[in-house]
Amino acid sequence: MGVGIAHAFLINGSDVVVVERDSQAAIEASERLQ
Repeated sequence: MGVGIAHAFLINGSDVVVVERDSQAAIEASERLQ
């Protein structure tokens, strides 16, 4: 799931779990979502 799709779910009140290939990618995705 792309960050844009995850963001759309978040702003509509859904819980989202982001899974990335490594911890650095997860940190970067989390930063884009904030």
